[in-house]
Amino acid sequence: MIALLDTDVLIDCLRGTPAARSWLSSNAAQSFQVPGIAAMELLMGCNNQADLERIQQFLSTFSIT
Repeated sequence: MIALLDTDVLIDCLRGTPAARSWLSSNAAQSFQVPGIAAMELLMGCNNQADLERIQQFLSTFSIT
């Protein structure tokens, strides 16, 4: 089964929220996908090149649908 990740979950993971990271780690066997619109929301929120690179690296671990 494939699960879609919501923007809120992705943002919490990127911010290092312990509960979000723990949940994502505990479900590592699950096949996650990120909707294209959620990926674009994250990318549009970048303030600088470092943010862009960090988010691109993070998103590369998921399949974008």
